[in-house]
This record gives sequence, C-alpha cells and structure tokens, in this order.
Amino acid sequence: MISGEMWRILRREAASTMKSALCARRGLVSRASSGGGKSRAPGQPRGHKQSSKTPQSQSAAKDETEESQGDQSSPNPAGSFANGFVNKEFPVFARDNDIGYRNRYKNARKDGSNPRFGIRTQYSPQHQVSMYHPDDFLLTQHPLTSKYLSMYREKKKNPLWTWFYANDSATAAFVRQSAKKMVRRALLGALKANHYRPNGKALAVDSVRGTELHGTIKFTVQNSQSTTNAKIPELIEYFTTLLRTQIIPELRRNVSKPTVEDGRAAELSDTVGKQVRGR
Repeated sequence: MISGEMWRILRREAASTMKSALCARRGLVSRASSGGGKSRAPGQPRGHKQSSKTPQSQSAAKDETEESQGDQSSPNPAGSFANGFVNKEFPVFARDNDIGYRNRYKNARKDGSNPRFGIRTQYSPQHQVSMYHPDDFLLTQHPLTSKYLSMYREKKKNPLWTWFYANDSATAAFVRQSAKKMVRRALLGALKANHYRPNGKALAVDSVRGTELHGTIKFTVQNSQSTTNAKIPELIEYFTTLLRTQIIPELRRNVSKPTVEDGRAAELSDTVGKQVRGR
C-alpha cells in the first residue's frame, strides 16, 4: 500500500515531467517558426533574421528612401493662399472670387460678446471657404471637387455668407444641432431688425437702400447647453446689437443704384412673403 508521502512524491515527479515535455515542445515550435530550420552564423544573436537582399538592392532601397524623405522635407505650399490647393482649378476660382482661408476672420470685440450664450462670433469682409472644405481641395482630383465648385459658384450670387459650427464635444449631437438652429434663427431676426435680408441684400428701407452686406459671418457654439438654455428673443436682441455696432459697419458697402424694376420686384417679393406668412 502506497503511503501519502509517496503519493505526493509521485505527483511532483509527474508534474515536473509534463512541464519539461511542454517546454521542449514550445521550444521546437518557436525555433521552427522563427529560424525556419536554418542555421545561424557564428556570433550571430539568437532570433536574428538574415536578410535575403544583396548589397546592391540594399543600396538602391536606401537611395529611394532618401529621395522620398527629401520630397517630404520640401516646403509645404499649403500655407500659401495662391498655392494652397493641389487641385489646379480651385486656386484660380478662389483667387478670382476672393475666397480665403478661415484664418482671415476677425473676432468680435470682447465688449460685444455675451459669454453666457457660449457663442463665438467672427466676421470678414471677404468670402471665406467652409472650414471643412479646404482639406478636400488639398487632395488631387477629389470626387467632391466639382460639387463644391458648383456650390460656391452658386453661393457667389449672395453677397453675405454665414457658417455655423459647434465644437462642444461634451454634449450630445442633437444638442449641438439644436444650438446651431437657434443661432441661425436668431441671426435671421437680427438681420431683419437691421433691415437686411439673409443673403445680405438690403430691404426696401430708405436708411439702407443702395447698400448690401458683403463678406462672411461665422458663428461657433462653444457651449451648446448655454445656447439652448437661452431664449430666442434674447439671442435676437444680442445679435441685433452685435451686427449694428460691429459687423455691419465693416461689411456694408454701396452698390449700384437700384432701378424702378428692382424696387418693384423687391416690393412684390415682400408682399408675397407677407401673404405666405399670413396663411
């Protein structure tokens, strides 16, 4: 009869034997996968992978790498307005129509801002490309290039451009969308209070007749929760003052004297708009 001490000794020996066999098997598998059965040269560290390239091929690969690095270290023209786009058609269009980069904006003065609304307002007397489009135009033959060009050509018919963004990543997407819609609605009310249409053209009012707003206004919602907590009349009043004191004086310019037909067309448009809203 085998005693308890003998059972413990046998179990330890069996475990040791199984462990040794498992380690030996793992070693054979690893050597076969890494070395492929090839012998290593004397003085070569274990696991070193011999290269099958000849000295000539290694030299050619080195020259190719240095050439590609030299191309990457060349001056990047993306910082220049004239040569900022790889696409050949858009630079001419941007230069002829004065469409600049987003860094040409001017911030509204601090005394005209209201931090509790969480809205940053910037403006420019030139038309500015959307902040999302230059990255696409930097690619040669981008599939959306022709679409964007058509969009901007149609957009050039309006003297005033407006962009709305929300960079508040701490809130949900639908909250940011609601904040942008509120800002857009408040801007329309503020433009109307200053006797201008959403496209920057003047209403049939003597004080602004013969003028228009030319340029771009960009609104960035930095705190969507603060914006959505505000009331529309408060936002309209805020933007009305901001437009009248800061933005309109810099974006307003004189246009050709309107003809009688233009005046009648404007009056007809206002009449039709009132009838539609009254239904």
